[in-house]
This record gives sequence, C-alpha cells and structure tokens, in this order.
Amino acid sequence: LQDGERLLISSLAYEPVYGDIIIIDQYTEYGEPLVKRVIGIGGDTSDIDFQAGVVYRNGEPIDEPCTAEPTYLQESVTFPVTVPQGCLFVMGDNRNNSLDSRRSDIGFVDIRDVMGKTIQKY
Repeated sequence: LQDGERLLISSLAYEPVYGDIIIIDQYTEYGEPLVKRVIGIGGDTSDIDFQAGVVYRNGEPIDEPCTAEPTYLQESVTFPVTVPQGCLFVMGDNRNNSLDSRRSDIGFVDIRDVMGKTIQKY
C-alpha cells in the first residue's frame, strides 16, 4: 500500500486468511484505525530473525513480496510468540516504520476488533 491510496473494505463477517489487509478498530493507544496485514492466526507461532530480516510462521519463512524492506526493527515484544485463539498477529508492509503486533501496546489483535477486510485499493 502507498500513502494516499483509498481502500474499499468489506465489513461482512469472514475468517481471516494469511496476507489479508485488514482495518483494526481504534482501540489502541495510537487512537486511529490501523491498516495491517494478517501474518498469524490463533495457534500459529510467529518468530522474526531481526539480523536477517526474515519473518517466520510455524517455523517456515514467509514469502513477503509486498513488504517495503526486510524486517530489521525489533519492538517491545519478545519472540517467538504463539497467537492466542480468537486473535491475530499483524504487521505493516513498511516493516521498519510500522505500528503493529511487535509492539506490546498493540500486540495480538482480537478478531472482534477487525472492522473489515480490504477488497480493493485505488
């Protein structure tokens, strides 16, 4: 996603899928809705090798052609983490300048806080 792009979202109930771009309610201290990509769902283990910039899901590296750069920025969450049932692990595509699940003030996102899924960008 690029700054200034508009997103068309669906608020219909759905099961999150890896790679979905979702809008998260403004429940965080950040105070505004967040636009993030689904990296992990309940039961998944997420890990990040910050030296190599590689994100892992359940021990396997994730193919991430949409990211702006490798993931070098470590925040306040210690890895690996296991995503609780009913929650998501999310990250922004601009990995080294993103407010996402690597930060303890955002952390795992409750599925009930998902406002919708992006279905088109323009």
